[in-house]
Amino acid sequence: MAEQVVELMDEAQLAYLRETQANADMMSYWSAIEEAKEWEEAIEKQKQQLKSQDQQLKNHDQQIKSHARQIKELDQQIQEMRQMLKDAGLFKDLSATSAPEA
Repeated sequence: MAEQVVELMDEAQLAYLRETQANADMMSYWSAIEEAKEWEEAIEKQKQQLKSQDQQLKNHDQQIKSHARQIKELDQQIQEMRQMLKDAGLFKDLSATSAPEA
Protein backbone atom coordinates (compact mmCIF):
# COMPACT_ATOMS: atom_id res chain seq x y z
CA MET A 1 0.00 0.00 0.00
CA ALA A 2 2.83 2.41 0.85
CA GLU A 3 4.39 1.53 -2.45
CA GLN A 4 1.21 2.49 -4.31
CA VAL A 5 1.06 5.79 -2.45
CA VAL A 6 4.67 6.53 -3.45
CA GLU A 7 3.88 5.64 -7.08
CA LEU A 8 0.79 7.86 -7.04
CA MET A 9 2.81 10.70 -5.53
CA ASP A 10 5.51 10.21 -8.19
CA GLU A 11 2.87 10.25 -10.94
CA ALA A 12 1.25 13.34 -9.43
CA GLN A 13 4.63 15.04 -9.22
CA LEU A 14 5.41 14.15 -12.86
CA ALA A 15 1.98 15.39 -13.94
CA TYR A 16 2.61 18.64 -12.05
CA LEU A 17 6.03 19.05 -13.68
CA ARG A 18 4.55 18.42 -17.14
CA GLU A 19 1.80 20.95 -16.49
CA THR A 20 4.33 23.47 -15.21
CA GLN A 21 6.48 22.92 -18.30
CA ALA A 22 3.41 23.23 -20.55
CA ASN A 23 2.50 26.51 -18.84
CA ALA A 24 6.05 27.79 -19.27
CA ASP A 25 6.00 26.77 -22.93
CA MET A 26 2.66 28.55 -23.41
CA MET A 27 4.00 31.70 -21.74
CA SER A 28 7.04 31.55 -24.02
CA TYR A 29 4.78 31.13 -27.03
CA TRP A 30 2.62 34.14 -26.10
CA SER A 31 5.70 36.19 -25.32
CA ALA A 32 7.12 35.36 -28.75
CA ILE A 33 3.82 36.35 -30.38
CA GLU A 34 3.82 39.69 -28.55
CA GLU A 35 7.42 40.33 -29.54
CA ALA A 36 6.63 39.49 -33.17
CA LYS A 37 3.70 41.95 -33.10
CA GLU A 38 6.00 44.65 -31.74
CA TRP A 39 8.51 43.94 -34.51
CA GLU A 40 5.76 44.07 -37.15
CA GLU A 41 4.57 47.43 -35.79
CA ALA A 42 8.11 48.80 -35.78
CA ILE A 43 8.69 47.58 -39.33
CA GLU A 44 5.41 49.09 -40.52
CA LYS A 45 6.27 52.41 -38.86
CA GLN A 46 9.69 52.36 -40.55
CA LYS A 47 8.08 51.58 -43.92
CA GLN A 48 5.74 54.57 -43.50
CA GLN A 49 8.68 56.83 -42.62
CA LEU A 50 10.58 55.62 -45.69
CA LYS A 51 7.54 56.24 -47.90
CA SER A 52 7.26 59.74 -46.49
CA GLN A 53 10.97 60.42 -47.06
CA ASP A 54 10.69 59.05 -50.59
CA GLN A 55 7.80 61.42 -51.31
CA GLN A 56 9.78 64.33 -49.87
CA LEU A 57 12.73 63.45 -52.11
CA LYS A 58 10.42 63.29 -55.14
CA ASN A 59 8.99 66.69 -54.22
CA HIS A 60 12.50 68.15 -53.84
CA ASP A 61 13.49 66.66 -57.19
CA GLN A 62 10.49 68.33 -58.83
CA GLN A 63 11.40 71.65 -57.18
CA ILE A 64 14.99 71.36 -58.42
CA LYS A 65 13.77 70.66 -61.96
CA SER A 66 11.38 73.58 -61.76
CA HIS A 67 14.15 75.89 -60.52
CA ALA A 68 16.45 74.68 -63.29
CA ARG A 69 13.76 75.55 -65.87
CA GLN A 70 13.29 78.98 -64.28
CA ILE A 71 17.04 79.62 -64.36
CA LYS A 72 17.18 78.59 -68.00
CA GLU A 73 14.26 80.89 -68.83
CA LEU A 74 15.88 83.79 -66.95
CA ASP A 75 19.18 83.15 -68.70
CA GLN A 76 17.36 83.24 -72.05
CA GLN A 77 15.67 86.51 -71.09
CA ILE A 78 19.04 87.99 -70.09
CA GLN A 79 20.53 86.95 -73.44
CA GLU A 80 17.58 88.51 -75.28
CA MET A 81 17.93 91.76 -73.28
CA ARG A 82 21.66 91.89 -73.96
CA GLN A 83 21.00 91.42 -77.66
CA MET A 84 18.38 94.19 -77.64
CA LEU A 85 20.80 96.53 -75.85
CA LYS A 86 23.58 95.59 -78.30
CA ASP A 87 21.24 96.22 -81.23
CA ALA A 88 20.35 99.62 -79.75
CA GLY A 89 24.04 100.38 -79.18
CA LEU A 90 23.56 100.67 -75.43
CA PHE A 91 25.41 97.54 -74.34
CA LYS A 92 29.12 97.16 -74.57
CA ASP A 93 30.39 93.59 -74.27
CA LEU A 94 33.11 93.92 -71.65
CA SER A 95 34.58 90.55 -72.50
CA ALA A 96 35.33 91.75 -76.03
CA THR A 97 37.24 94.84 -74.95
CA SER A 98 40.91 94.71 -74.14
CA ALA A 99 42.28 95.77 -70.80
CA PRO A 100 43.62 99.33 -70.68
CA GLU A 101 47.33 99.56 -71.18
CA ALA A 102 49.42 100.75 -68.28
